[in-house]
Amino acid sequence: MDNDHAIVIYNWRERKQVAAGNGGKSEIWSLGFGAGDKELVATCTKAVLFFTFEGGNLRSKRGTGFGVAPTPAAGVIPCHAFVDDVLFTGTHLGPITQWAGHVVAWSTKAHRGLVYAMAARKTKKGIITGGKDGLIMVWGFADGKLTLERSFNLRSPEVKSMHPSVKSVCEHPKTGHVLVGTRGGEIIEFGSLQQEKPNIFLKSHYEKELWGLAVHPRSQEFLTVGRDGILGVWDIKERRQTRYAKLECSADCVAYSGDCSLLAIGMQNGYLLVVDSKTFLPVAKTQFSKAGAAITVVKFSRDNNTCAVGGKDGYIKLYDVRQRFKKAKIIKKSSSAITHIDFSDDDKHIMVNNLSYELLCFDAVTGKHVPDVSSLRDVAWAT
Repeated sequence: MDNDHAIVIYNWRERKQVAAGNGGKSEIWSLGFGAGDKELVATCTKAVLFFTFEGGNLRSKRGTGFGVAPTPAAGVIPCHAFVDDVLFTGTHLGPITQWAGHVVAWSTKAHRGLVYAMAARKTKKGIITGGKDGLIMVWGFADGKLTLERSFNLRSPEVKSMHPSVKSVCEHPKTGHVLVGTRGGEIIEFGSLQQEKPNIFLKSHYEKELWGLAVHPRSQEFLTVGRDGILGVWDIKERRQTRYAKLECSADCVAYSGDCSLLAIGMQNGYLLVVDSKTFLPVAKTQFSKAGAAITVVKFSRDNNTCAVGGKDGYIKLYDVRQRFKKAKIIKKSSSAITHIDFSDDDKHIMVNNLSYELLCFDAVTGKHVPDVSSLRDVAWAT
């Protein structure tokens, strides 16, 4: 955004600009048209602005009434919704503020902390709100007052959100079901009755970078690990996550063992974590780097007896799978972080790429460097 938070209004049917102007110095959190589309409302940090746009120019008027008892002080105002011509706004402290024209009339106690999401209901008069506290609240509006009809919680055992904070809400116009988007990367549908089991449409990674991916050699599934600390199992045909686990820290790489019974996960804190592929229960954990260098690649040998691990520090270490991943060999020849490792078909050699664009080969039994790469030109490799 620019410093003036410019606003441009378009007539999308006619594909032409209607008005343009500065939105002010405060950061804008939500925009929406009031009843009759004659006025534009912007909820901002410490302000609610009301814009008219006749003649192509934006003219603003600042809403008033915040901080006058019993209404809360103006802070971050993340969202808003209209029920007919009545405006409701969310607040940083949790109450819902109700407006009379351009003045805050009163507030209703609702969430604990930021009210991130708000939408007008489609089955009757009212609003739906969602907060940082993980609650979704369904409100009715009659005789000028809000009444709480039901609520749902992202922290419930049926949901187990990775980050239980609501970011978006919407009501189905016929069924009354509530669709919710979360900070944890989930899309969840809650029923019209509070006791109904929620339908989870999507679970996914939700923040930072995603580096680790491994495809199952025989089934239609793949694994991902990310810097959000999530291990996910995905169904290729259904294109959805079927299982997941929260790791102790972020991870950059993952690999199936040859028989697919184990998963080797390279952690950013320098540890190699091995878990059962069905239960995700830990099988082994070993420190790859005492200095905490991140693991960048893991690879099992064809016979499933060796696990090769490469790190950001340029080291390659071979672990004996049969001895609960006891360290067998340490190889230090790479001048930079390891990016790829491959075993030969007979598991006698390994080939390595690094960030310096070097191609290095080693004896997988002794760990010795093979300086003449051309001597292995007729060797068949696993991938």
